Amino acid sequence: MRFTALGDIGARSPDGASVAITGRSQRLIVAVLLADAGRVVPTDALVDALWEDEPPPTAVRTLRSYISRLRSVLGDVLAGRAGGYVLDVDVEATDVGHFEALLDRARDAAPADAVVLIDEALGLWHGRAYAELADAEALRHEARRLELRRVDAREELVEALLGARRPAEAAAAADALTAEEPLRETAWALLVEARTAAGAPGEALRAYQRAIAALAEAGLEPSPRLRSVESTALAAEPLPPPTEVAGPTGGFDGPSARTSLVGRDDDLLGVRGVLRDNALVTLVGPGGVGKTRLAIEVARRSSADHRFGARFVSLADLAEADAVGSAVADALGLVVEGGDLEDALRRAGDLDVLIVLDNCEHLLDAVVATVELLHAESTTLRVLATSRERLAADGEMVWPVSPLTLGNDRAARRLFRDRAQAVRPDLPDTPEAEAAIERIVRRVDGLPLAIEMAAAMAATTSLTELADTLERDLDVLRAPTRGAPARHRTLRSLVAWSEAGLDDGERALLAELSVFDGPVTADDALAALDRADDRAALRFLAERSLVAADVTGTRTRYRLPAVVRHHATELLTGAGRRAVIERRRAEHVLDAVRVADDAMRDNGERAAHDRFDELYAELRGAHRWAQAHEPALAAALTRHLHVWAASRYRAEPFRWAERLLTAGPAGLRGPAAALAVHAHGLVTSGRTDEGARAATTALDGAEGTDALVALEAAADAALFIGSLDVSLAHARDLRARAEALGDAHYRVLGACNAALALAYGDRPDAGAGELADLDVPGAPTDRGWIEYTRGEIVLDRDPPTALAHLRAAVELADAVDNRLLGGVARVSLCSLQGRVGDPTDAGATFVEVIDHWRTHGARTHLVTTLRNLVPLLQRIGEHRPAAEVLAAVTSDGEAPTFGAEGERLAQSAEDLRDRLGDREYETARRLGSKRELDHTIEVAFGALGRGAALRTDTFDWPVDQR
Repeated sequence: MRFTALGDIGARSPDGASVAITGRSQRLIVAVLLADAGRVVPTDALVDALWEDEPPPTAVRTLRSYISRLRSVLGDVLAGRAGGYVLDVDVEATDVGHFEALLDRARDAAPADAVVLIDEALGLWHGRAYAELADAEALRHEARRLELRRVDAREELVEALLGARRPAEAAAAADALTAEEPLRETAWALLVEARTAAGAPGEALRAYQRAIAALAEAGLEPSPRLRSVESTALAAEPLPPPTEVAGPTGGFDGPSARTSLVGRDDDLLGVRGVLRDNALVTLVGPGGVGKTRLAIEVARRSSADHRFGARFVSLADLAEADAVGSAVADALGLVVEGGDLEDALRRAGDLDVLIVLDNCEHLLDAVVATVELLHAESTTLRVLATSRERLAADGEMVWPVSPLTLGNDRAARRLFRDRAQAVRPDLPDTPEAEAAIERIVRRVDGLPLAIEMAAAMAATTSLTELADTLERDLDVLRAPTRGAPARHRTLRSLVAWSEAGLDDGERALLAELSVFDGPVTADDALAALDRADDRAALRFLAERSLVAADVTGTRTRYRLPAVVRHHATELLTGAGRRAVIERRRAEHVLDAVRVADDAMRDNGERAAHDRFDELYAELRGAHRWAQAHEPALAAALTRHLHVWAASRYRAEPFRWAERLLTAGPAGLRGPAAALAVHAHGLVTSGRTDEGARAATTALDGAEGTDALVALEAAADAALFIGSLDVSLAHARDLRARAEALGDAHYRVLGACNAALALAYGDRPDAGAGELADLDVPGAPTDRGWIEYTRGEIVLDRDPPTALAHLRAAVELADAVDNRLLGGVARVSLCSLQGRVGDPTDAGATFVEVIDHWRTHGARTHLVTTLRNLVPLLQRIGEHRPAAEVLAAVTSDGEAPTFGAEGERLAQSAEDLRDRLGDREYETARRLGSKRELDHTIEVAFGALGRGAALRTDTFDWPVDQR
């Protein structure tokens, strides 16, 4: 696990995947632990960090709740220790530690090697140290120390560049540093020294004069060192110009930056880096993403790298291709002898200059021709282009410029605040305000121009109202300044600029893509739209930045940015084709999930699971449309989603089923599929009686798979409440119907349910017989259910064999991410470990399983798990909490306990009464029976934390605060 604090607080798993740390409080905890990585941070210090001077009475308990949530994503690297917590990582596993280690190595390295090391160290920064947490009391000192160390490192880079005889780069680095730190006298001295070494003593002296003015404004006098480098510059001779072309002078000749550049530190560093080695770099991205602003900043900072600086050429207002070369020649101040423009452009290639060609997309051929002339004989001239699609020129390096929300929307939120505070200085800093800002930046897909438009509206609209308004209509957004170019005055004009070059077929495809809710593969999109031959058109839309293409996975996934989607939706609606295309999308999704549902029943289960995940956003949209327009199609989707959704604990499809039941006219019973699925959801969530009634109703009219789902719910409900004969009858009916239909999955479930009903009724041999003639199926889930059932049958008769079966069930479940089977098997596993195995291992598994069920809202399984925890609490001597937990999970509101479990709990009640005495036992029972389940869990965890057999540095146990 690696952690970042040189910018946003973040974490990455060993395989490089980003780990989500949500919520300010959790980021603050991680930040404070990062500041002392490898060392224990006292609990009191973390409480002070979170609440400063006003911790609530429940502060410690709340802290431990935060820690528990963090552990679910960070794992064992976040550990409890005596008196506090530690982020148990090597210092260099943090970007701060790696940053400082690289600088330490640079001190002893040769100048050329030091440049590489320091550049790598500075490349670790992605913003302000600790980001939005830098002003927190607990981090303020460390954040300031790191910021100062960063400035020191930038000076050290200049010195290393000078030592490596790279004065132009040294001057550029020093110039950027003095622009940000105008009172940093050593940086001014290095700038003067670098300009002199680069053969530009005049520039060096001008830098000295700027330094004197900046210092004088603060009442400071120049130091001896600064005076010394001035003397050196005065004595130096300038180098002769390398060309006779009447070219430009140094510096940046282009638009000035009137606002700060937010969230583009990585882009700035990266683009400047690739410009050193590539003659043509194109910034590509959708309109309004900030390509021009980024190019201006790159040019401003890079101008000192080139003897003749940087020049900016805007092509947006040019309509004729012939005008491109002339515009470049004018910007460079070229002498066009005899009217031969091409010859002048070729000669300009001798100049050491950076040219920014802005807004190239409508004149691509002319731009490429001009760049080829400039580079015909050049080794020094660099071109930085901005375009909504690549130029497709020889030697072109493309740098994609993405919206600010991709992967992390904090930069987008910072940009909104920065711009909004310019028109509303009292912008609130509350959780409600932050939530509204997050909604705003996500609604506009993190597009900087749209964020700035929205921020301007904050002057006259509350943040919540603004977020609500944008949810309904993006057309309210207008350019925040009067001088904005026409293509940037509204979001509609922004899209129209890119759309102008499309033909009718491409425009129609763009409109039809608006039906898709999430990123979708080309195969799915084109199949749903019946456009199998339009793959090239889809790629063209992506090249023009009208469609966003995510190429990070094994298959490219496409989506419309919010701004484009808004416009494309209007196009499709205006053409009167929305209903037709929505139906096609829904039918395609149904075909896809029908195939995936079949694959869930054989060796293709893992791939089928991934396919459901891939389609999930489209499933949501297709079901929503079908529910409103074609309920039979929605019912079919519900039917084919059930096995996957139930086993993976996807709650949303159960809510879709419930909505289907209430969508029709009054008194009309919903589709059998929806009723059967809804019944299963009720049983799983602990509403067993309701689920049983719904299953019985569904069976009245259900056929085929719908009847299998209803029988599964009925058998489960009867099993949970101890009606074993009823459960056995439903289970055998389920198996018989499944065999008739050739459904291997439900055949296994029927056999396993029947075996469990017999085993729980003290007929284990008969239960084993139900499995005797069962062929071993191909799906890991079905094999796992058989292993689980075999373990349950011999649970107390042969614990070693039971443990082996249960562990096999867990392994099979985890292989395909079956959270239901994995959780159920772990309940039995930790129950058996709690009675006969190591208490420490059992306690760890119990905590894992309880958190699992609580996260997924599976109350029935949660109660069962807590019942099985009681004997372990007795083993570790926590008798009073054991009595309270027992009372909570056997109260009148819970399903009755029976069989071996009932016998164990009855024996526990008897033993606890003997141990505690009648009076204390009854007090514990009264207290426990009145508790909510969450409070009962806290009591249980507190008891486990106090148990002598458990290591409290392994799990962070919430405190029992009775």
